[in-house]
Amino acid sequence: YQIAYRILVSEQRVLVSQAMVILNNIGHIHRLLGKEENAKKCFQRLLTTMVYLQQAGDHAQIIQWDSFLNNVMDIIISPEASHKRFAPAA
Repeated sequence: YQIAYRILVSEQRVLVSQAMVILNNIGHIHRLLGKEENAKKCFQRLLTTMVYLQQAGDHAQIIQWDSFLNNVMDIIISPEASHKRFAPAA
């Protein structure tokens, strides 16, 4: 996956959706291997790409948008902070 990502971004015609899928998968692999820092770096790059697409108005073209958003949510709102902000469910 890492080689595929490097090749993809080195090309001039990058399909952003493919790059996002590869970044997401690399992040998951790192997480499964217990390499949380590497996973965070991948998900941070994914989040950066998502913010760019959101600002450009192109996010609707990404079919898996909600799944990607779910994977970067810990970067947006840390798990510790999310529990402090919201009251427990009744």
